[in-house]
Amino acid sequence: MKKVLVSSIYNYPARFVYEQAKTKKFLLHTTKGLVDFECNLLDYPEVAYNGLSWTGKMWVFGLKNTSCDYSTVYEKIDDEHMTTLSVERGGNILEWLHEVRIESLDKDRCRYVDNIKFIAKTGMAEFMTWIFTYIIYRWRQRRQLSYLNNLI
Repeated sequence: MKKVLVSSIYNYPARFVYEQAKTKKFLLHTTKGLVDFECNLLDYPEVAYNGLSWTGKMWVFGLKNTSCDYSTVYEKIDDEHMTTLSVERGGNILEWLHEVRIESLDKDRCRYVDNIKFIAKTGMAEFMTWIFTYIIYRWRQRRQLSYLNNLI
């Protein structure tokens, strides 16, 4: 299993960031342009919860030739520890465990951590997936900061 860890410091209280990270608006804003989904996001709740699952098609950078079936299940959302864990599958990915962890640094600062562990179908797919994952999550965290800045 390969691992990718990407983190950023945000000048916002940890609880505020965590509550935003569970919302549909946050998901759509932070993935826009990177990964497009064809699924019934109208049925996606405003706030994620334990056991939430959805399936559909996913395109990387909106390119139709990158389409693959995709599924996500929120296995654990822990409000006390400000973590979420989802299990995802699709395309070359046999298993994708995505943990989001928000760590309080002080009253008005926190660390946002994406911890991804995955198994891909082949060695080359695994290598390319690692690179893609790092780039995507780095970009995604920039979009998160943009989202948070627009709320204030």
